[in-house]
Amino acid sequence: MASILNRAECLIAAGLAAGNVSDVDLATLEVARNAAEGLVRDFIGWNPVQQTYVEYHPDTPQATDRDQLVDEGYWELSNNNQLISSFGFGNQQCLRVRNPPIYSVTSVVENPNAWLVPSPPDFSGTVLAEGPDYQVNWMESVGGQRLCYDGLVYRVTGVWTSARRGVQLTYVGGYSAAHLQQRVPALKIATMEACGKLFQELVAFRKRSGGFDGGTVVSESLEGHTVSYDAQSQRSSTGLQYALPQGVLRMLEPYVNYNRFLGG
Repeated sequence: MASILNRAECLIAAGLAAGNVSDVDLATLEVARNAAEGLVRDFIGWNPVQQTYVEYHPDTPQATDRDQLVDEGYWELSNNNQLISSFGFGNQQCLRVRNPPIYSVTSVVENPNAWLVPSPPDFSGTVLAEGPDYQVNWMESVGGQRLCYDGLVYRVTGVWTSARRGVQLTYVGGYSAAHLQQRVPALKIATMEACGKLFQELVAFRKRSGGFDGGTVVSESLEGHTVSYDAQSQRSSTGLQYALPQGVLRMLEPYVNYNRFLGG
């Protein structure tokens, strides 16, 4: 899987100078990057890095009473977050991919009975064509590259099947390296901060050459002055918590995909 951060960004996050980094630090940094990116993806609920995805929609059947509360697939949640289900509420004409933005669509196949056969599912059903059958909500073109930031795909004729996972959608989604930097810089900065935090924790807790655990700092001395800290309190507040800092969570909040809780 492609990474949110490149090597240079990881070094900056960890406060390390390129060309003067030990193999141990590089290995520790790689672990920190993978852990930080995993935590970020889990929190926001989607993968911001561009790659090819194969998804099945609708993933979760919609409740009738909930359908009646919304129009055109929109549902207003707290903090003015406008949500769109991956499966259009009510009219069944809209689905939303799980890893926007959409750069291109490879194929859309619809077969309500695809999962009635033994694995793998049978998607030799109706192959839909962009234009007459469905339309991606293209929002802009950058250098000749069309982009769909909200990830919406509309059914032009009829409606999407209501059969669970009856639509197979293959597309290129997520941000390219350039667009990740230009369009969602706060997401990248948040991931860098998380990487730096985890790196420092791992450095503090990894085994030293003598075989001893470095652990947390419990006392400090400077020019004759000494201060000591309770070891348990230090470990609880600064230890290897494997969690995103509050500042990182605040930066990531605008990118959280709440649609995953609504069948997205």
